Amino acid sequence: GKGTDEEYFRSLVHQKGADDFIHFNGPVSMERVAEEMVKCDLGLEPKLKESFGNEAFSTKILEFMLAGVPVVVSDTDIHKRYIPDNLVKYFRSGDAQDCADAVLALCENAALREEYIGKGKGFVEEFAWDAKKSEYLSLVDALVESGNTKLAEAGS
Repeated sequence: GKGTDEEYFRSLVHQKGADDFIHFNGPVSMERVAEEMVKCDLGLEPKLKESFGNEAFSTKILEFMLAGVPVVVSDTDIHKRYIPDNLVKYFRSGDAQDCADAVLALCENAALREEYIGKGKGFVEEFAWDAKKSEYLSLVDALVESGNTKLAEAGS
């Protein structure tokens, strides 16, 4: 984002005595996001398990996986439905202590980080456009050929 809440978060970090651990680097252009993501030690997706947040899949998780970054993820229904437990470190949504424990578990266990990195990349590559393009186009062709034009028209 544009960092509109940065002062609030800087103040909060200072109040909590975490200045030595949390650093603000300012906004990053969209063109540089992927470049910055690969520099991360860990990705964090802390979405709350409420309303829309429980049903909205976070593509940021897949982006971290593709960048080779292990991810700590809130246990929303949508994430648990599509991302197996052996690909990310889950924590209970809204539980700050469980989130902190999950982050520490990954920080302290290099083998687990490497396991998540390897399996995560494989997962993303399995569902990448290059791998699924022909399957998707075959499905669309089959729908068109079956005369289901309403569904086919919705995709165009």
